[in-house]
Amino acid sequence: MSAPLLTNFEASGFCQLGPVVPRELTDAILTGVLADRVLSSEVFLSQQGFEKAPEFRGVNPRPGRNVLERIPDLIKELEALPLITDFLRSLLGNAYQILDRKIVCGVPDHWLDQWLRDRIAGKPVNNLGAYVKPEYRDMTFFYGIDFHQDLIDWPGKEPDFITLYVYLEDVSAEHAPILLLPSSYSLGATKFPHDLSQVSADERVWRYSSEHGASIETAEKEITGRAGSVTAWHACTLHGTAPVSGRKARLSLRYLIRSTSKNTNPCVLQRINKGIQAPLMLAATREDQNQMGEVVVERNHIWSSR
Repeated sequence: MSAPLLTNFEASGFCQLGPVVPRELTDAILTGVLADRVLSSEVFLSQQGFEKAPEFRGVNPRPGRNVLERIPDLIKELEALPLITDFLRSLLGNAYQILDRKIVCGVPDHWLDQWLRDRIAGKPVNNLGAYVKPEYRDMTFFYGIDFHQDLIDWPGKEPDFITLYVYLEDVSAEHAPILLLPSSYSLGATKFPHDLSQVSADERVWRYSSEHGASIETAEKEITGRAGSVTAWHACTLHGTAPVSGRKARLSLRYLIRSTSKNTNPCVLQRINKGIQAPLMLAATREDQNQMGEVVVERNHIWSSR
């Protein structure tokens, strides 16, 4: 299985492994994650509660505050699935390290009070952690996010890691599926918000330009799939989501996984990175936030194109 996946990854900066996680395992993970809560509008602070002490940094899951720590055996079972480990070894080499694992919740519109909708309208990154009650910050809540690279959170770091994304429920167009821009990784590390313009609305074609003088045109790829579907992408691949348009939240499992293979025996990812004719790291990866960490830019390509 790995050979065609690696070919796709090298050509496009992502690949789809398909529904390789058994349904009974994704169901068990969901049961464990939701054991002590009902996900609804109740996870959010009131306007008064937020404005009393606004906090924009340190609101994501972290060691000691991560819902996945409650179900270690189920997570170990998923991470040991041969179809996943074979792919990771083929791409990253025999030595790799999980940098991060967390649950991501795509939030439906009806969860949000009007004051919160007004506050986040049109912004490129709507990580809602700042508006979530502290006891629920053991997972990440999103309401759509513009096209970005996962290097966004790693200033000064090369893309020696990939993202592995697992749908825990069936995901159709109304459940905020991942949207990817194939081959966008080839422009290397670029600053967020990215320079994008739509060439064709009907065919979802984008022109992506880098501050280093290169540009490409690429057609947006929508990643839908059954529960257990797995997608992997390069840290420089542009991706995002529209907000959930249906009534139901979308729960997924996101990994960042780093190659620790030695350069003396380069893995496929290292070979791919050597072929990128552009900078692979930035000292500053984004310019959409103020000093508090609040997103202040009001430009979201995905929202405005729909």
